[in-house]
Amino acid sequence: MAATLATIRELEKGDICQKLFNLGEKFRNLLDEVIANLKLRAQIVGFGSVFQLLFTDKEIYDYRDVLTSNTEWFKKFQKEMMNRGIFFIPQANKRWHLSAAHTIEDLRYTIECAREVLENMK
Repeated sequence: MAATLATIRELEKGDICQKLFNLGEKFRNLLDEVIANLKLRAQIVGFGSVFQLLFTDKEIYDYRDVLTSNTEWFKKFQKEMMNRGIFFIPQANKRWHLSAAHTIEDLRYTIECAREVLENMK
């Protein structure tokens, strides 16, 4: 009960949702920049603090388009990110989520790891 009340008090402050949206937008933009610089057939799609990394250059309109993502590349990426201490659901085409506990430093570390992993996969 105490945790529930503490969560409600934080949400009532009104800045958590905006913080998450801003962190998500920053993360997506930074990862998009890495993908573009490496000229990968990949894209980051999502909104706010929820997003996906898809290894496809097909424009995404619906779930069938998501299924065109290269799952073998995702598996390699996920494994190498895990080796660097970054966990996300180890299944291709699943969404990633940021939480209020994530900081800009967390995102920068994740982006640097992603850059390293993607460079090595290229």
